[in-house]
Amino acid sequence: MANHFRTTGLIVALMSVLSLEAHACFAPPQQSTESHDALVSRTSRIVLVELVSASGGMSWWKTYEFSVFEALKGEFEPVFSVGLPSPYLASDDDYLQHSDPAFWQMMESRAVVGADCLVHASFEVGATYLLFLDAPYHIHGFERIKGEDDQWLAWVRAQTVRQ
Repeated sequence: MANHFRTTGLIVALMSVLSLEAHACFAPPQQSTESHDALVSRTSRIVLVELVSASGGMSWWKTYEFSVFEALKGEFEPVFSVGLPSPYLASDDDYLQHSDPAFWQMMESRAVVGADCLVHASFEVGATYLLFLDAPYHIHGFERIKGEDDQWLAWVRAQTVRQ
């Protein structure tokens, strides 16, 4: 009888553990690494911005306030806020103004897909970014832009003019 209760208790405990919600990302959204053409095509809000402020401290979610330099696609207020997952890694890399072939082959990115299947990007107050603001987010949807001759910015401008 004691073995029966022990076995039943073990089974109940095991079932309880197995019924807990899983938090690992085994298959990130396909859109997070889709082609650049598909990204531009599906995104209704693309904007060149400067980061004005960030709030949220060390929480898993941050609110970023951006000032608009140029709306490439969609309508924007001159200053707007966006809530995004907190960054995993801090990076201000622009991949040689996006001339690095690894960027274009989807091998390099400032953002990463986390264990929660969300794209996590880092930002620095005062820096300029090209944002693609339709979820699910893309690993190249939050790129740092360090100059007007940036190749990613030029390519996206050319694509949005055609649409």
